[in-house]
Amino acid sequence: MEKLEYHLMEDGEEISVLYEYPSVSKEEVMMRFACDYFVRGKDVFECVHIQADPPVHKIYVKRSEEEKVLDDRLRFSPTWQGIRMEVRHFDARWSGYPVVHCYQFHHAQDALLRLLSSLHYIDGQWWKTTSTEVDENRYVYVIYAVPVLKEGGGNG
Repeated sequence: MEKLEYHLMEDGEEISVLYEYPSVSKEEVMMRFACDYFVRGKDVFECVHIQADPPVHKIYVKRSEEEKVLDDRLRFSPTWQGIRMEVRHFDARWSGYPVVHCYQFHHAQDALLRLLSSLHYIDGQWWKTTSTEVDENRYVYVIYAVPVLKEGGGNG
């Protein structure tokens, strides 16, 4: 098992250790490294740097001024097994982003492949990733995406 730490940065300087995870799988560390944002409680953090230095790994974050937590209700007893992931339709003009598709993975490698993909084909529509996040409040990874081309060549 690995150790993961989130460090808060302000004005390019490290301020403090925000959160520590003393025993996480290497697969979870890799999935979190693949995320642009980290949501916990009422805060959204943007990834600034990642540092792989086994057995301790660090993610340096800053508070996001632009992003807000849409749902800060904690899920204390999730009823699912495995890794949940949502693809959400991103549009900067909107305050909420509708779910386009939900995935459920039983293997971290499969989830990581999806998280790292820049294009997703869902129901006859191509979607391009704009950002990714791990949402600890809801125990879910989120891919924010915009429509690219529909099958047959039309714009989405």
